[in-house]
Amino acid sequence: MIGRDEQLRFVSDDVFAEARPPADRSTPLEWRRAFNTVYLEVEHLTAETLFEVNEIDLLAGPRPSDADQQARGPAVRPAQRSRRRVRGVASQEKVRDRILRTVAAGGESGVFHLRSLPSAIEVTIDGSPPLTEASRGRASDYSAGSFHGILVHAEVPGEEERWALQVCIPTEQMDQLFRGVNAHEVGLVTLGVALHSFSDEVDDALREWHYPRDLFVHGGTAQAPCVQLIAKKAAAPVPAVEVSELTEADDVAPPQPQLPEPRLDYSPLLRSIRTAMWCLFAVEFLRLLK
Repeated sequence: MIGRDEQLRFVSDDVFAEARPPADRSTPLEWRRAFNTVYLEVEHLTAETLFEVNEIDLLAGPRPSDADQQARGPAVRPAQRSRRRVRGVASQEKVRDRILRTVAAGGESGVFHLRSLPSAIEVTIDGSPPLTEASRGRASDYSAGSFHGILVHAEVPGEEERWALQVCIPTEQMDQLFRGVNAHEVGLVTLGVALHSFSDEVDDALREWHYPRDLFVHGGTAQAPCVQLIAKKAAAPVPAVEVSELTEADDVAPPQPQLPEPRLDYSPLLRSIRTAMWCLFAVEFLRLLK
């Protein structure tokens, strides 16, 4: 676990190191960047449909400086299409791993300390076609046919710090998830993302896979493609019973069913006594005849 006062020195885009290692250690510890899978519990789901009507080409259209204002073509073009998305909120308190970010330490260039992300991360799950060789651009970590995702930091002066996660999934999966959320059949989504983040090299070597860990991101963005998405049915609410609603009758134990008392059957005993008396009478009668 990374201490609150820990300071790290920027080495490269993929490596951070201890800014002030102990004197008895010749090599500072390092934090290396890789894709680390993190699972988020996304709640408060809403299903949204975006309808697009027109698109604006800011590089087209007439300008006052153009000699021929009609040469550049219209700036407003039709773009009638729609797409679906699901939005929600992921709480940091329900994440096994702690996610932090770098903040520049004052007084020394290239030295940073770490700060926790806000307790809530805004999540958007979007349906889109897969990346192509042309659309992936410089994203060398993505191959054609994959789906991108990104974690973005937005900090506006005077407002609270915000982090937003946007992931893309195939449109077929998006349609199924959209219908489940819209019909209130899906109330929780467990979202697994491969967060391009830094982790402790010693912790990576010695930590058991199920133990929590500290991960941090550097800069305002981090790649976070979706790895797995688990849609869960909304739990039925349990009605709460107010104490004031309880009456005196509620404190009395419910009546138990009355079972019939067992009755003894004396008929066999009476028959045995009667038989014995007749036997005695016959013996006495025979004795008198002698």
